[in-house]
Amino acid sequence: MDKASQVLAQGPPVGVPRSYRAIADHSGVLRATLHHRACDRRSIEEKADSQRYLAPFEEKAMDDVDKRKLEKHLHKLTKGAQTSIARSTL
Repeated sequence: MDKASQVLAQGPPVGVPRSYRAIADHSGVLRATLHHRACDRRSIEEKADSQRYLAPFEEKAMDDVDKRKLEKHLHKLTKGAQTSIARSTL
């Protein structure tokens, strides 16, 4: 839960008027953000999470596979470069 949602869930402290402006001034959260959360608009992070194609563990697995492929490719390139250098020095 983001800070704006937490502030709205807690409600204004005693002595603070129940207006977005007063709550924003007291909490340090932008007034527009408080209004958006009150109207059920999602935060940028929540929206991005809902649009993910892969789950986090699947992304990690893909990263591991990509790293292994890259290492294998680099190994082939360096091995090929070493043989080329060895041939040219002969």
